[in-house]
Amino acid sequence: MGNPVVAIPPALPWLLEGHHPESLATLKKIRDFLPEDATIVPGHARPMKPSDIDFTIQYLETLDNKVQTAIANNLSLEETQQAFTMPSFQGYALFGWVHSGVNVPAVYHALSAQ
Repeated sequence: MGNPVVAIPPALPWLLEGHHPESLATLKKIRDFLPEDATIVPGHARPMKPSDIDFTIQYLETLDNKVQTAIANNLSLEETQQAFTMPSFQGYALFGWVHSGVNVPAVYHALSAQ
């Protein structure tokens, strides 16, 4: 799979280049395409099941909803980063940096531009 699917949960996607809507759409297409008994060899870590992609999809959908709410409530990027820590998705060693430092800004900028 390479980096479209990085690793088993609780690893998060890194939206370093943005493309949040495309990443989410692609992951959903991959998930729908794969039979349940498929083995995914991700870009990093050990093999995983198709159902492991659900965590990443749920994370990106939740992130999208939270950031949309923040923008609708006129929160700044910094306020959004502080407000939406998403504890149910924590557990990844780099969560704080990837979530707040990479993913929230990427989604915030993408949704603000719409």
